[in-house]
Amino acid sequence: MTSAFQRIVPAGLLAASLFALSHSWGPVPAIGPLLDPYHGLWGVARSAALPESGTATIAELTDSVVVLYDDRAVPHIFAATVADAQRALGYVVARDRLFQLEL
Repeated sequence: MTSAFQRIVPAGLLAASLFALSHSWGPVPAIGPLLDPYHGLWGVARSAALPESGTATIAELTDSVVVLYDDRAVPHIFAATVADAQRALGYVVARDRLFQLEL
């Protein structure tokens, strides 16, 4: 009896969790489709592409800074001073990885 109970309770909890995640509840949308590894949030992040070029104005920079991305999307920052490079790095990290910082 105990082994059957130990199998039924987790299966019931799993079924209830799957049901709760796949249905919307009032104004809250269904969360289950977001967690889908192929079509969900991670699939969208995997297919995201960097823009071909762009410019941004960052306060307190003393000189121009160039940020180049290689074929693996790794940023390479070229600046006249260390302080400018640090400010540009903060901007690049916030632009590219803010969702990870928030998590």
